[in-house]
Order: sequence, then structure tokens, then C-alpha cells
Amino acid sequence: MKRLFIGTNISLSPQFLEIQKKLENVTFADKITWVKDDVRHLTLRFIGKTPDIKIPSIENGLEAVFTRFPQFDLTLDKIGIFGCRHHPEVVWLGFEQFDILRQLFLQVEPLITDLGFEPYNGNFVPHVTLGRIRKLNSTRFFWQQFEKISVTCKQTITISSFSLIQSRLNSDGPSYTTLKTWQLSC
Repeated sequence: MKRLFIGTNISLSPQFLEIQKKLENVTFADKITWVKDDVRHLTLRFIGKTPDIKIPSIENGLEAVFTRFPQFDLTLDKIGIFGCRHHPEVVWLGFEQFDILRQLFLQVEPLITDLGFEPYNGNFVPHVTLGRIRKLNSTRFFWQQFEKISVTCKQTITISSFSLIQSRLNSDGPSYTTLKTWQLSC
């Protein structure tokens, strides 16, 4: 059994990494686990626990979708928090416009559900996780500092491939193993 997701690696420009530094400087007593550059990614679809016997079917289905889908650009231009006001959990960067990514998701989703996996029922909010909030000494202070941070820069990212990735959860953060990568069509 493997814990799987479909995603692509993302490298952030120095301007976006400044957001992380600003939060680190004002929340030094808090515990936020920042995502390392080498594992930062955009998830298209989290699959979850997957029996090894289903992996070839997933790979074959993804091959058919990804090799026909054209490369595209997305613009990072949004910052947000997952969780509620009293218990923020994740600091993330996202996209105001992501229609083309939604189109790709809508092609992948039936493939995954047809293989017996639960359908994705949440809002589709594509994002790049900056950090996971483990503990805040003062949520009020955190929000005051967070609200001072605005995304004034944009970064256009060319999405040229997606991978089937195995995730292992460890005490020092997740580790990822790429099982297979597909290039999108040119």
C-alpha cells in the first residue's frame, strides 16, 4: 500500500520566499514548519492509500491524459491560509486564474474514481504550500502580522509535466518518491 498523489515540482522566485522570511521574523516564538525548496510542489489530485495492484492502471490512465494535454502557464499571485481564524493550519500561495488546471483536473478525476477511489468533494483550490503551522503563541498576533503581508509580486510558472508521487510521512516532514513522470504535449 502506497500513499500517492499527482503533482509537479515548483520553484519559487526570491520575491515569494521573502513572504516566508517576513513571517519567520515576526513569529519567531511560534512553530511553523516551512516546506523545503526541493519538495515544494503543486498537487493536482491527492489519491491516498493505494494498493500496489492499482498503480499500473493509474499510470496507464494518466499517460493517456497527460500526453494529450498541452503545456500551460499559471501565475502565482495570491497568498492564503487553510484552517479557521482561530486555528490556522497552512500558509499557501495560489492562483487567481486556474481554469486550465481545473480542465486537467476534470480529466483526471473520473480516471481516479473509476478505479474505486473516493471522489474529490472539496473546493478545488490549487496551491503551493509554504508552511504548516504547528503552534502559535498568539493567533491574534499572527493574523495581525499576516494581514500586513500582501502579494505584490507575481511569478509565471510553466507547467510542462506531472508525476505520480509516493508520499511518506516522517517526524521531520514528508519525503517524496517519484514513481513516474509524464511530459505534457508541446
